[in-house]
Amino acid sequence: VHLGTRPKAVQHNTLALKSSRCQELANYNFGFRGWSKRIIKLQDLSNLEKRENTDIVTPLQKQSLKFFCALEVVLPSHECRSPGVGMAEEPLDKLEEGLLSRSLSFLMGRKVTQKLSIQKAMTDAFQKLLNVVLGKTFLIVLEVLQF
Repeated sequence: VHLGTRPKAVQHNTLALKSSRCQELANYNFGFRGWSKRIIKLQDLSNLEKRENTDIVTPLQKQSLKFFCALEVVLPSHECRSPGVGMAEEPLDKLEEGLLSRSLSFLMGRKVTQKLSIQKAMTDAFQKLLNVVLGKTFLIVLEVLQF
Protein backbone atom coordinates (compact mmCIF):
# COMPACT_ATOMS: atom_id res chain seq x y z
CA VAL A 1 0.00 0.00 0.00
CA HIS A 2 1.41 3.34 -1.03
CA LEU A 3 0.01 6.54 0.47
CA GLY A 4 0.67 9.98 -0.86
CA THR A 5 -0.27 13.42 0.37
CA ARG A 6 0.13 15.28 -2.92
CA PRO A 7 -3.06 15.72 -4.92
CA LYS A 8 -2.86 14.12 -8.33
CA ALA A 9 -3.06 16.33 -11.39
CA VAL A 10 -5.46 13.98 -13.17
CA GLN A 11 -8.75 13.39 -11.40
CA HIS A 12 -10.94 10.53 -12.59
CA ASN A 13 -14.67 11.10 -12.57
CA THR A 14 -16.20 8.04 -10.98
CA LEU A 15 -19.80 7.60 -10.02
CA ALA A 16 -20.53 6.66 -6.44
CA LEU A 17 -22.79 3.78 -5.52
CA LYS A 18 -26.25 4.73 -4.30
CA SER A 19 -26.71 4.54 -0.56
CA SER A 20 -29.14 1.62 -0.90
CA ARG A 21 -26.52 -0.41 -2.77
CA CYS A 22 -23.88 0.54 -0.18
CA GLN A 23 -26.20 -0.71 2.57
CA GLU A 24 -26.79 -3.98 0.71
CA LEU A 25 -23.05 -4.57 0.37
CA ALA A 26 -22.44 -3.66 4.03
CA ASN A 27 -25.18 -6.07 5.14
CA TYR A 28 -23.71 -8.81 2.97
CA ASN A 29 -20.09 -8.31 4.09
CA PHE A 30 -20.52 -7.30 7.74
CA GLY A 31 -23.94 -8.71 8.62
CA PHE A 32 -27.01 -6.77 9.66
CA ARG A 33 -25.54 -5.97 13.08
CA GLY A 34 -21.95 -5.58 11.95
CA TRP A 35 -22.27 -1.92 10.99
CA SER A 36 -24.41 1.07 11.84
CA LYS A 37 -24.94 4.68 10.94
CA ARG A 38 -25.10 7.50 13.43
CA ILE A 39 -26.64 10.80 12.41
CA ILE A 40 -24.60 13.57 13.98
CA LYS A 41 -26.57 16.52 12.64
CA LEU A 42 -29.65 16.94 10.46
CA GLN A 43 -30.24 20.63 9.93
CA ASP A 44 -32.92 22.53 8.04
CA LEU A 45 -31.28 25.26 5.96
CA SER A 46 -34.46 26.40 4.21
CA ASN A 47 -35.23 29.50 6.35
CA LEU A 48 -38.72 29.69 4.86
CA GLU A 49 -40.11 31.71 7.76
CA LYS A 50 -37.36 34.29 7.45
CA ARG A 51 -37.91 34.60 3.68
CA GLU A 52 -41.67 34.99 4.08
CA ASN A 53 -41.25 37.77 6.67
CA THR A 54 -38.56 39.71 4.82
CA ASP A 55 -39.62 39.40 1.20
CA ILE A 56 -43.34 39.27 0.54
CA VAL A 57 -42.86 39.67 -3.22
CA THR A 58 -40.97 36.35 -3.53
CA PRO A 59 -43.46 33.80 -4.82
CA LEU A 60 -43.72 30.36 -3.30
CA GLN A 61 -42.41 28.82 -6.52
CA LYS A 62 -38.91 30.25 -5.97
CA GLN A 63 -38.59 28.88 -2.45
CA SER A 64 -37.08 25.52 -1.72
CA LEU A 65 -36.47 23.07 1.09
CA LYS A 66 -32.82 22.49 1.94
CA PHE A 67 -31.36 20.04 4.45
CA PHE A 68 -27.80 19.30 5.57
CA CYS A 69 -26.85 15.96 7.12
CA ALA A 70 -23.64 14.90 8.85
CA LEU A 71 -23.32 11.27 9.89
CA GLU A 72 -20.81 8.52 10.40
CA VAL A 73 -20.78 4.89 9.40
CA VAL A 74 -19.43 2.75 12.24
CA LEU A 75 -17.87 -0.72 11.90
CA PRO A 76 -17.42 -1.71 15.56
CA SER A 77 -15.70 -5.04 14.96
CA HIS A 78 -13.02 -3.30 12.87
CA GLU A 79 -12.85 -0.18 15.08
CA CYS A 80 -13.50 1.98 12.05
CA ARG A 81 -15.58 5.14 11.65
CA SER A 82 -16.19 6.96 8.41
CA PRO A 83 -17.77 10.44 8.42
CA GLY A 84 -19.97 11.68 5.62
CA VAL A 85 -21.89 14.82 4.72
CA GLY A 86 -24.73 15.45 2.33
CA MET A 87 -27.03 18.25 1.27
CA ALA A 88 -30.32 18.07 -0.59
CA GLU A 89 -32.54 20.79 -1.97
CA GLU A 90 -36.03 20.41 -3.40
CA PRO A 91 -38.10 23.26 -4.90
CA LEU A 92 -41.54 24.04 -3.50
CA ASP A 93 -43.03 24.72 -6.93
CA LYS A 94 -45.17 21.57 -6.93
CA LEU A 95 -47.42 22.47 -4.01
CA GLU A 96 -51.08 21.72 -4.68
CA GLU A 97 -53.91 24.19 -4.18
CA GLY A 98 -55.92 24.17 -0.98
CA LEU A 99 -54.76 24.58 2.60
CA LEU A 100 -54.89 20.90 3.59
CA SER A 101 -53.25 19.55 0.46
CA ARG A 102 -50.60 22.31 0.54
CA SER A 103 -49.56 21.50 4.11
CA LEU A 104 -49.54 17.77 3.36
CA SER A 105 -47.47 18.38 0.24
CA PHE A 106 -45.07 20.55 2.26
CA LEU A 107 -44.63 17.85 4.92
CA MET A 108 -44.05 15.15 2.29
CA GLY A 109 -41.52 17.36 0.50
CA ARG A 110 -39.75 18.00 3.80
CA LYS A 111 -39.58 14.26 4.52
CA VAL A 112 -38.22 13.48 1.05
CA THR A 113 -35.58 16.22 1.29
CA GLN A 114 -34.41 14.96 4.70
CA LYS A 115 -34.15 11.43 3.35
CA LEU A 116 -32.17 12.57 0.30
CA SER A 117 -29.67 14.45 2.47
CA ILE A 118 -29.19 11.36 4.67
CA GLN A 119 -28.70 9.16 1.60
CA LYS A 120 -26.11 11.55 0.15
CA ALA A 121 -24.26 11.62 3.47
CA MET A 122 -24.24 7.81 3.62
CA THR A 123 -22.91 7.61 0.08
CA ASP A 124 -20.15 10.06 1.05
CA ALA A 125 -19.27 8.04 4.16
CA PHE A 126 -19.11 4.75 2.27
CA GLN A 127 -16.87 6.32 -0.40
CA LYS A 128 -14.19 6.71 2.25
CA LEU A 129 -14.11 3.01 3.08
CA LEU A 130 -12.19 0.37 1.18
CA ASN A 131 -13.39 -3.17 1.68
CA VAL A 132 -11.03 -5.95 0.58
CA VAL A 133 -12.30 -9.52 0.70
CA LEU A 134 -9.63 -12.23 0.44
CA GLY A 135 -11.31 -15.58 0.10
CA LYS A 136 -14.21 -16.45 2.36
CA THR A 137 -12.65 -15.88 5.75
CA PHE A 138 -10.49 -12.78 5.40
CA LEU A 139 -12.05 -9.37 5.48
CA ILE A 140 -10.01 -6.21 5.61
CA VAL A 141 -11.50 -2.76 6.03
CA LEU A 142 -9.35 0.27 5.39
CA GLU A 143 -10.36 3.83 5.97
CA VAL A 144 -9.31 5.89 2.97
CA LEU A 145 -8.43 9.45 3.89
CA GLN A 146 -9.11 12.15 1.34
CA PHE A 147 -6.89 15.20 1.33
